[in-house]
Amino acid sequence: MVYPGDGQAVTRLAYSPDEAAELLGISRELINDLLRTGDLRSVTAGRRRLISKIALSEYLHDDPGSGSGQGSLIQEIAALPRLAYSPEEVMIVLGIGKTMFFDLTASGELGSVKHGGRRFVSRAHLDAFLEDES
Repeated sequence: MVYPGDGQAVTRLAYSPDEAAELLGISRELINDLLRTGDLRSVTAGRRRLISKIALSEYLHDDPGSGSGQGSLIQEIAALPRLAYSPEEVMIVLGIGKTMFFDLTASGELGSVKHGGRRFVSRAHLDAFLEDES
């Protein structure tokens, strides 16, 4: 076990429902439904609800014949090719900063779409940008 302050990264053993939703790539509402139905286990520490790394792993590796099948559904969805990426993911993949990202999208060199308050770069836009740069 790694402890804070010993010069190494801290290994997380549990996550908040918001963090668990982000890790799984699902909505907070779905996490709440899974907790309510008992498909995802959690513990309460004071007024905080925590979902252990083990509980997340058990949920993801759920046997499809066990009844809920939700874990296998999440695995199937995760195996699908991504259709869109967040600006942060694109910046990491391309090795560029925020200013460069927004310069490329503003000039039209890198296409993007906006849905609500969020911006996405479709896989087709990213592929077209990379082909043009070759």
